[in-house]
Amino acid sequence: MKIGFQTGEFNNTSRPQTTSTVTFNPGTTRAGGYVVTSEWQSFNISVKELLNGKPVNFTDVTSLISFQGDSDDGGVLQLKNIHFSKTKTNQQSEPGGSGLAGQPAASENYPKTPSGAPILGNSALQAMSYGTFRATSRSEETVPSVNELKEDLRILHAAGIRVLRTYHTQKFSDTQNLLDALVEMSQEDDNFEMYVMMGVWIDALNSFTDQPVNHSQENPDNDNEMAKAIEFAKKYPEFIKVIAVGNEAMVEWATSYRVDPAIILKRVNELQALKNSGEINNDIWITSSDNHAVWAINNGYYESHKADIEALIRAVDYVSIHTYPFHDTKHNSGFWVVPAEEQSLSRKEQADKAMVRAYEEAIRQIKGAQTMVNSIDDTKQIHIGETGWSTLSTEDFGNGGTGAADEYKQKAYYDAMNTWANTFGASLFFFEAFDEPWKGSADTGHSEKHFGLIDINGKAKYLIWDKVDAGAFSSLTRGGNTITKSNNGDQATVESAILAIPYAFNSGGQVTGDKFSLFIDELQSGLTSYGWDNGTGFIGVNTDDKALVVAPAEPKDWGWGTSVAVPENGGQNLTGFENGFLMFEVKGDISGAVTIGFQTGLYGNSLRPQTVNGLEFAGSSSRAITDDWTFYKLAVTDLIASSQAPAPSFDDVTSVFYVQGSPAASSGEIRFRNVRYSKTGDETVPPNNNTGGNGGTGSGGGNTGGGNTGSGSGGTGSGGSNGEVVAQAYIAIVVRMTVSRCNTGVTPGEAAPPLKQ
Repeated sequence: MKIGFQTGEFNNTSRPQTTSTVTFNPGTTRAGGYVVTSEWQSFNISVKELLNGKPVNFTDVTSLISFQGDSDDGGVLQLKNIHFSKTKTNQQSEPGGSGLAGQPAASENYPKTPSGAPILGNSALQAMSYGTFRATSRSEETVPSVNELKEDLRILHAAGIRVLRTYHTQKFSDTQNLLDALVEMSQEDDNFEMYVMMGVWIDALNSFTDQPVNHSQENPDNDNEMAKAIEFAKKYPEFIKVIAVGNEAMVEWATSYRVDPAIILKRVNELQALKNSGEINNDIWITSSDNHAVWAINNGYYESHKADIEALIRAVDYVSIHTYPFHDTKHNSGFWVVPAEEQSLSRKEQADKAMVRAYEEAIRQIKGAQTMVNSIDDTKQIHIGETGWSTLSTEDFGNGGTGAADEYKQKAYYDAMNTWANTFGASLFFFEAFDEPWKGSADTGHSEKHFGLIDINGKAKYLIWDKVDAGAFSSLTRGGNTITKSNNGDQATVESAILAIPYAFNSGGQVTGDKFSLFIDELQSGLTSYGWDNGTGFIGVNTDDKALVVAPAEPKDWGWGTSVAVPENGGQNLTGFENGFLMFEVKGDISGAVTIGFQTGLYGNSLRPQTVNGLEFAGSSSRAITDDWTFYKLAVTDLIASSQAPAPSFDDVTSVFYVQGSPAASSGEIRFRNVRYSKTGDETVPPNNNTGGNGGTGSGGGNTGGGNTGSGSGGTGSGGSNGEVVAQAYIAIVVRMTVSRCNTGVTPGEAAPPLKQ
């Protein structure tokens, strides 16, 4: 059963229908989604999860709740206390109100301290990801010495860290040096305590080469990684308590090295067999550490490997989850941008509220993974293998980008996540201990270099100023540098350096920034999309490919068309972009010529006369559309025909992006990504949001159809409710299933018309 809500009306091009749902399954199904049993359960479902990347018009919610069953569904579903909320209401399934199921107890054999205390999920044993390299390059020549690693260990121990995560066993000799350093530290100081989650690097054949990567075959060096892991586990059992097979080795976006999940499963089973035979300690836990999406099996790619991922969940001792709202401030920015009601707050207040949303986004991702894990094996614990927040970025996450990277936000994120982890009973391997200058691009300000709690010069970032104040590092140095506070320890300096977060897009308002993004991984939240003339063309979002997909649907003799537009015949004010550029990447197999561009005004409206501005692609055009992604940068002046009258009104751009197919373009499809305008021609991809002012031409905003839900067939009438529901909101329900089949004489409701997206 799919439960959600609908906007618009079926077969109405001016109010296109969308249906946004999640799946509920009977308690015995265990097929993913939300599980319904005969007991009352509370659910808080993120509206963002319901949307799944689809654009919807929240001013025209026609079905406030919708139900869609399969042909073989039966039974009675009872619901109560159904409501929308802009903030998540607490569920009592686990301490802290995050809505996750409680952490199950560990089995008999699990990683323990010498006194028998559990190591994972123990708030007294804080965890940290640790990269050892201090140089700007990573090679055997730059491997830190044992003495340098002992410097790091003293600092980490003084900071309260007791569990370290590493990432390889023998790519370089730093792992051996670290283990040697641990031995020496233990011999020198009886109070020294440290444990290791040892990473085994696994990648595919031809990874990081100029040869095609074979994801179903292993890099031969994986055998060496595994052999060294086994050697270390036997030699250093007092330190090595977890072995993690692969680091983000299965996540879909890791195209340069990822392996099929079957390979990780095979390697995990090899280690489990050694535990069972007694060759390595049976209280060493085996896992694989990967992105939350892998464990949630939340798209088509992971579905194609579902059997192996499910088997892997059963095979590991616990599931190690990665979550990075920091990166999602660009790639999935709906939670991040400042909503209208917060735009009058101070920058610090805006940051505080944004960091609450970042924490909630992390919990949402963790919950998605846990829900799937529990549907397969509800005895498995979850722990956070990686999460973190960079403090500097000269690329996408800094000033002029998402505004995420600063020390104030890093501390806010860590504090929220650490509080949750301690309450829930999870280890949180925060990324990372020290800045690593070899990471990322050659740009010294690249965000990947600045995730550490301490920078390369020994400056303790705002997150751990309290440790400096307490004198934890008073006698310690790193590379000759004493450990002192960043920003000269001045709180005002930290707060004055809080970066501005982009405002949520106000459709219709003038764009004051240099760029206007239409589609960056997802459709801009203030826009809608539709097929022309009762659906001659199809337009939708492929969430796997993060692409806007356009194709002929029911073409007519003139062809077909689609638009990305301002809702309700509104007009976007793009004044200032007249001499700018439209940029996008495109690929496809469309069979004929198409025209791509923008429109102003409305057809047949003398007060707002329509102009159509575009250039031809594919067909006989020199602007080809091929099977490979191709970048185009089109001058807006080239899109406008010189003889066109009237001239386009840039304060009334109604279709900010359109594709019109010729009659010959009757088959195939086109995919677009990173669609945006720029006033200057700067080709940097912006975040998926825009800075807008107030006002705009047209009829956007307000209630549609009188603001009431109609009483037509299936509960979808001609009215529309403006519930001011935003992508950060939640729908809360209490639900149970009372019988397995419908045999109680309940009369089903009248059938609704077929759904059309």
